[in-house]
Amino acid sequence: MLVQNSKKRKANCKVMLIHPSNSAFVEQEGDRPPLGILYLASVIEKIPGIEIQLLDLTIEAKVDIRYFLSTFKPQIVGITITTPLFPEASRLASFIKELLPKTFVVAGGPHPSSLPEETLLSKGFDIVVRGEGEGTFKELVECLKEGEDFRSIPGIAYIDKNEFIQTADRPLIEDLDTIPFPARHLLPIHSYHMTILGIPATPIITSRGCPYHCIFCTKAVFGHQYRTRRPEKIVEEIEMILDAYGIRGFLFVDDTFTLDSHRTHRFCDSIIEKKMDIIWRCWTRSDCVDLYMLEKMYQAGCRIICFGVESGDQDVLDTARKGTTVKRNLEAIQMAQSVGLTVKAFFMVGLPGENETSIEKTLNFVDRAQPDMADFYVAIPFPKTFLSDHVEEFGIRVLTQDWSKYYQIGLEGKAPEIVQTSALNHQEVIQAQQKLQSCFQQLKKKKFTAKAAIF
Repeated sequence: MLVQNSKKRKANCKVMLIHPSNSAFVEQEGDRPPLGILYLASVIEKIPGIEIQLLDLTIEAKVDIRYFLSTFKPQIVGITITTPLFPEASRLASFIKELLPKTFVVAGGPHPSSLPEETLLSKGFDIVVRGEGEGTFKELVECLKEGEDFRSIPGIAYIDKNEFIQTADRPLIEDLDTIPFPARHLLPIHSYHMTILGIPATPIITSRGCPYHCIFCTKAVFGHQYRTRRPEKIVEEIEMILDAYGIRGFLFVDDTFTLDSHRTHRFCDSIIEKKMDIIWRCWTRSDCVDLYMLEKMYQAGCRIICFGVESGDQDVLDTARKGTTVKRNLEAIQMAQSVGLTVKAFFMVGLPGENETSIEKTLNFVDRAQPDMADFYVAIPFPKTFLSDHVEEFGIRVLTQDWSKYYQIGLEGKAPEIVQTSALNHQEVIQAQQKLQSCFQQLKKKKFTAKAAIF
């Protein structure tokens, strides 16, 4: 799409940020506020003269979007996009351009950051914001608002005179504490249904970036450089949420919450000292916890800890460049359970080297580890991951590039048919995922029956 010089189409002060619906594959724990657009809103709402509206189509599925757009008449629309949401987001962008031809439509998030040219060629978007969006989107809005030339802003991509142009990368945000808290007041927070052990909960992110090199992960937005928020700022945000919304459940959505051991201890100490009545869960790695840390986390209100186990076969873990061991994964689960934590384990079926033997090893691991909860995903070669860039080397065959199918697990545990390995065809991959899922459910039932018999 040809992007005109912004001086020829000066934008006014109205900005709309949209999160497309993910209701087809929302997590089992329930929907949750989209932190991406909430962070963008927190930055641009501070620009003088800006009027902003947010729309999360996951919880506003029945909204008349034509009426919504026609009434507000935004001059800038930003859409955040993960890979499975791209087809819907593209249709939405085209609809916006038909309804409001002079509106700038901006794409951001993991998928546009990975495939900016393809995103722009979908004929609905004017600009792609690549990587972390707060600084780039703020500059872009300021330029469009004032009718200034945006074309040299770092971190964007656009098409001009049929030429794809990508500006210099924007440096990552070094100090995450300079970013305002997410603008939760712009969405109906109590309309979300996420819970932790039955208690209403909301997400918080306390770090960005991941220094590990798992072949299936995308680093398109937050990169490899690990950056953290200070524990004092995290506690301040928790206190704000408690006061404003009465929500005392928190999901820390960091890739690896406990990566910085000292920071984890400081955070837990603050929660304990303040005697905060909260409950929380986090994601981490088995090699980033120890018994003392887990005990303190429980004292500070952590009740669920999630480990990315992926496989019970060491060769599969090594090929996936996971950097953990089957032995350590087992030890971490047992340690966490010993201090009273509920453990959720994530497994991934169909990674390079997956075969009938590795599936049996994973089944055996599940039986030995007995996590309290588990999800069994299908490996997906998301764009620009190491896996997607080396599928032939790994003996992986990709069956479709229908991005709408690039979700790892859907409602009722359904998984898409995306890949096959050198040893398992796509149907066998799905069968293996379903077998693991079924065996885990039987294990849970057996465990529950045995526990009930005691009483």
